[in-house]
Amino acid sequence: MKNRKSRIQHVYVSDMKLRVAAADAFFYPDVMVSCDGRDLAAEHFLEHPTLIVEVLSPGTEAFDRGAKAAAYRLLPSLREYVLVDVAARRTEAYHRTEAGDWLLHDCRPEEEACRFASVELFVPFEEIFEDLPPPG
Repeated sequence: MKNRKSRIQHVYVSDMKLRVAAADAFFYPDVMVSCDGRDLAAEHFLEHPTLIVEVLSPGTEAFDRGAKAAAYRLLPSLREYVLVDVAARRTEAYHRTEAGDWLLHDCRPEEEACRFASVELFVPFEEIFEDLPPPG
């Protein structure tokens, strides 16, 4: 993994709750990265993530793409929302532009690495799906 850290980053995996005050909602993202010092002191939930990653499953895909994504977009700190599509072996990274729009980048097997721009991280594609059986 190549990681060029430009700021302090804290990674939380599925057991840390996320509060989206503007949506009056709480979620448990699969992975969150926060670069905000206010989240460092959080005991029960985060409110200022930079990156959120959700792993899609048949039971959660519609919610992860729909209502949950809409709520996440209300977070001013969020720079990137990534969906990991295990069945299709790809990631979909939505990046917030300077204008506040969301730009999609698909990462597929033919790419050497998936770029998570919000935290300046490159992860080799095969590492993302390394523990999975070959697609059928």
